[in-house]
Amino acid sequence: LSRLRVWHLNDSKGALGSHVDRHTHIGDGQVGKEAFAVIVQDDRFERVPKILETPKGQTPKGTPWDRVNLRRLRRLQQARSASGKRRLAPSPREPLRAVSR
Repeated sequence: LSRLRVWHLNDSKGALGSHVDRHTHIGDGQVGKEAFAVIVQDDRFERVPKILETPKGQTPKGTPWDRVNLRRLRRLQQARSASGKRRLAPSPREPLRAVSR
């Protein structure tokens, strides 16, 4: 973990080992929301930059997909376990945000 410099966040259309590198929206693919929850709730990754590598454009309702994916990640970041406590509490000091390339 000490060598981890950046997370590239995207879900995957293809299953593990399928050799299909097709990105999809957070929670819509084979990776699933649980894996993203682990990343965004873990204090060890709080200061590791995260790049959103999901398809761009807009939803049929005109909402930018980056906004949708960031909202999903924020909800996962704020999710609480059944006991009402965070599994691994992230800091609100570092909000998730989109970075355009």
